[in-house]
Amino acid sequence: MTETAAGRRAFRIAPGAAIAEDLGDAGTGLSATTATGSNEAGLVVGAQLSADGTHAVLWAPEGMRDLGDLPGGGTDAIAHAVNAAGHVVGRATSTEGTRAFLWRPEEGMVDLNDLTTTEGGLILRDARAIDGAGRIAGIAEDAEGPRGFVWDPETGLVDLGTSEGGLRPVAMTGFGPDGAVVGRARSPEGRERPILWSAGDGIRDLDTLPGGAISGTARAMGDAGEIVGQVVTERGRRAFLWDEVAGMVDLNDLILAYEGVTLREAVDIDANGRILAYGPRDGATHVFVLEPEANALAEAAGIDVADLGMGYDKGLGSGSYTLTDLGAFLTDDGVPTLAMDESGGIVGGCEVTAPACPYLGDLELVTNLFEEDVPFVDWDRPTPPIVTRTGTPPGPNVGGPGRPERTSPPLLPPGGWFPGGGGGTSDGGNGTPGSGGNGGSTPGGSGTPGGGTPTQPSLEIPAIPLPPAGIALFAALSLLGGFGRRRRGT
Repeated sequence: MTETAAGRRAFRIAPGAAIAEDLGDAGTGLSATTATGSNEAGLVVGAQLSADGTHAVLWAPEGMRDLGDLPGGGTDAIAHAVNAAGHVVGRATSTEGTRAFLWRPEEGMVDLNDLTTTEGGLILRDARAIDGAGRIAGIAEDAEGPRGFVWDPETGLVDLGTSEGGLRPVAMTGFGPDGAVVGRARSPEGRERPILWSAGDGIRDLDTLPGGAISGTARAMGDAGEIVGQVVTERGRRAFLWDEVAGMVDLNDLILAYEGVTLREAVDIDANGRILAYGPRDGATHVFVLEPEANALAEAAGIDVADLGMGYDKGLGSGSYTLTDLGAFLTDDGVPTLAMDESGGIVGGCEVTAPACPYLGDLELVTNLFEEDVPFVDWDRPTPPIVTRTGTPPGPNVGGPGRPERTSPPLLPPGGWFPGGGGGTSDGGNGTPGSGGNGGSTPGGSGTPGGGTPTQPSLEIPAIPLPPAGIALFAALSLLGGFGRRRRGT
């Protein structure tokens, strides 16, 4: 589910940045927005809620742009994804009902159903993903109900078929290498299963958990074939990672132990294997980035992760992920709108009163836009500064920057901050002080360092073939004589 509701704002965390920035709006005073996708060129897509409905929008360096309507529409539209060419896909209403759309700068918004031939009453309802070749994946509908689809600009609709076990694709949500696509399918018993479809292998059920999952969906696929998403098990909603070697693994079993963190869903993965996920912490919904330990080792040795090549183990199934908490973007245990591009840029929608939300405007304007929240229901990488710590991971409440202070008039002069957070306190790790700012009406404070006695853990390196850059990594490690785990700062 994604939402555009009164009280939500679109944000972006650019590659290399540590704090979210508000994407702004069309300047009409109707400020409820959400971002759903982006590309490496900095284009961001999503939706804006206005008095006459929800509009699909595009944020570019020059500002925000309304993508228009289908004939007879204008009351319900959202853009879901944008590719490197700046082509946007999503869904919008028209005189024919809800339709999947393709938007290109030279021709505007077009009903995807008008660009292909469908049979058996099939209607393309919602376009969820578009790749560099212009292939589009999403959700269609026929007499039997929802149906996942893939459209190729050269050949038209691709027949995804039905698996031998009777799995029928109902939603396709993300592309991988060579036109592979992930999503979910429905079993003859009515259960939804996370799936991978490829031209060579057809439909594959990704659920290999012991005892099986109750239901699930695959959200995104990385360059090395790793897949992330969500399953529902006896333990509740859990984020998963899948690869050809390890199969499906609960991501909560792969991260280092962080008190009070449960990863509900993994929503995206970038070119370097970083995973974007969310989950509850201290009663709010936090956004997390999971960093493969191999990336940290390479950085310490002065090696570009990209030079390691596809054959280098990125930590899949090995339990070697560190966690960065980007903060609370919703004030309750909810479902945020999130996406990450290939370079690690993150976009989404945050609740304006949440601590990590960067909105500094008039809260009353946003929260009182309507008498109550108006949900927009779906059919259904930047790397913060690295903080090196020896020993086991720090305890909870690691120090971080204070939050921008709210004052009146609505816009705050740059630099005002609440006091920084305290450092970690668990034995085995040293937290870093929170950073205070200045300016605004109240100077920022400084967090306190955490306690704990650093310890030096042993480092296990998987015995796998390495490319030349990997050999250099081991040479560097031998010179370093080993070092402790490192975790990115929050």
